[in-house]
Amino acid sequence: MTTIQNFSDIQKTTTPELVELYNKITGNQIKKFSDRGTAEKRTWAVVEPTLTQTSVPPVEKQMPKATVAFKVYPKVEEPEQEPVEEIQEEYSIVTEEKPQATRRRMNFCFMPSEETREIREGSKRRRAFDMMNTPEGTTFNIIARTFNWSSQSAYECIRLIHLTAGWGIWSEYFSNGDINVRIVGKEEYLRLHKERKLKEEQQGK
Repeated sequence: MTTIQNFSDIQKTTTPELVELYNKITGNQIKKFSDRGTAEKRTWAVVEPTLTQTSVPPVEKQMPKATVAFKVYPKVEEPEQEPVEEIQEEYSIVTEEKPQATRRRMNFCFMPSEETREIREGSKRRRAFDMMNTPEGTTFNIIARTFNWSSQSAYECIRLIHLTAGWGIWSEYFSNGDINVRIVGKEEYLRLHKERKLKEEQQGK
């Protein structure tokens, strides 16, 4: 059978061969066409789509292997550094130790008495208040452990006791970093604060 590549090949093919080709592609079993022109047109109509599908045989596509290129830069020699002692001598650089940051004290401002209110009985804040409202007070860490609080939560509780109830919170610092806190009245707090400030000034002279 003639190889069909275009419509000219259809015209060169005999009518019986067109019938055979048409039946093979469509699966029909016709015996003949009404005329030669119909045979060419109908056969070409079913052959043409197969040419676009089979003109290029299926080939499994393979992705190209990735290649990694490394750019090599020339080694740059670092300039020799002068000894530290010589640089300091030339430019008179003086290094000083930075002073250690001072610990934040629990210094608060008293609210007007008409804006204060009682702490609710049975609350954790009230229990913390009772722990501090003794002659010896308690420590910051004990309050945090008692209520399973973080340091920030314990500090906020103490701050709110001072702010909402109007009590003074006197703090004294231990060498291990813990803080003793106790409840004092406003007058006593101001007196203790004044004495501490005067003592610090005398030590700074």
